[in-house]
Amino acid sequence: MVNFYYVLFVGGLFLVVILIILWDWLSKKESKKHQTKPVRICPKCKSKNISPDFSRQTFGEQSEFNAHKCNECGYRGIFFPEIDEKQ
Repeated sequence: MVNFYYVLFVGGLFLVVILIILWDWLSKKESKKHQTKPVRICPKCKSKNISPDFSRQTFGEQSEFNAHKCNECGYRGIFFPEIDEKQ
């Protein structure tokens, strides 16, 4: 026959482990709210409306994965600085 106190002890341990996992998950969720994400800006007009540049000029070069284009002023190039923006 199974000991009642053993079952109670194992059930309590299980509950404590579940509470610890839940606490850890909730604390990570709260900390993500205050994180920042990097955003590229145009060095010419300071716009954040940037997209990758897949034009023929940059597609054949070595910098095909680094080239970007500003959708506001049309600036194309490799150098687009990143700033931290709050989410």
